[in-house]
Amino acid sequence: EGLDGPLGRLFFGDLAPERSQFADPDAVFLGKELVAAIARELRTRGRVFFEARLHPGWASAIWLYEPLLAHFARAASEGKAMFIFWGG
Repeated sequence: EGLDGPLGRLFFGDLAPERSQFADPDAVFLGKELVAAIARELRTRGRVFFEARLHPGWASAIWLYEPLLAHFARAASEGKAMFIFWGG
């Protein structure tokens, strides 16, 4: 089982510009409904679900799960949308 639904949209958001010729960082906009849906999915599926799906070379990155969950949960509880900038 992969990352479908709200979690699958984490990297694409509700809106995203086309990648520039200068390899600028990707930016995505997550509306407040998507932020809330992602927070629910992170909480429901849990750390073990994500740990099982990490690429072996990224296994040490699982420490990011709790801060990511806390960030999305807080934003959702406050009814906030967000922008995410991914390195290019």
